[in-house]
Amino acid sequence: MVFALMDDRHAADPVWPTLVEMHTSARTQAQRVAALDALDSAYTRMNTEAGRFTSDGYMTEDQALWCARGRAWIVETLTKPVLGRAPRLHRPGDECSCLGEDPWQEGYAYRIHWFLKRNRSRRRVSLDRAQAADLRNGPLKHLVAARDGWTCRYCRSGPLSTKAGKAKDRRRHLTYDHVDPKLPAGDDGTNLVVACARCNEYKGARTPDEADMVLLPAPTAAQITGWRAVGMVLRDLVLIDRSAPQAPAAITDEITDESPTDHRHRADPIGDRSVIRR
Repeated sequence: MVFALMDDRHAADPVWPTLVEMHTSARTQAQRVAALDALDSAYTRMNTEAGRFTSDGYMTEDQALWCARGRAWIVETLTKPVLGRAPRLHRPGDECSCLGEDPWQEGYAYRIHWFLKRNRSRRRVSLDRAQAADLRNGPLKHLVAARDGWTCRYCRSGPLSTKAGKAKDRRRHLTYDHVDPKLPAGDDGTNLVVACARCNEYKGARTPDEADMVLLPAPTAAQITGWRAVGMVLRDLVLIDRSAPQAPAAITDEITDESPTDHRHRADPIGDRSVIRR
């Protein structure tokens, strides 16, 4: 589902009553309230429509008029700057930092001010949909898990199972991670790997390099056979030490039920997460 977000200060923004006072014919208090509600409702609809059509905030003339319920004065009013601030709707030729340096998209009459500051871009929506489809693709996930020997490609914990149940140690839980968070898995699953939940949660929406992690090579058939013979082994993640550029220490094969080392990112204000991130 695609949605649109509004600023939490939207309702109290002085722009709205100022637009009513300066650019409408409302005279009585009742007329001003009605005009204010009409502006607010139309602008909200414009945001949700732009989100629904994943247009990066662009709107055609017909779309804008539909959101304004056919009232052209609303669309015209929203294109006016007030209080030294940019208009709520931009037209071709406007200058505003929210428009960036990309050329105006052909076929559109308006663009919502700072739409992409609050909402996902068309490219982001497409990526999210593709990655979600990857995680619903049973054959693809089985291909990836078999290739990786059902072991985490970041710490080698495993073989993992989707039936870990309520195990408290997150290294026991099998999840799938998009190595480059800006790409889908690919037809052959190159960008999708098995990851224990702990490594997946630590990595978050970063590349392995950004997270100081190493993507370990896919195991050989002999390694997979050996691991299955031994049974589950839980290992700690070894991070790259940027201050000492030598190769990271070898991963230990020691089987342990001890609580894993806390390897959260020092700059991570959230800390230990419970939500698995792709």
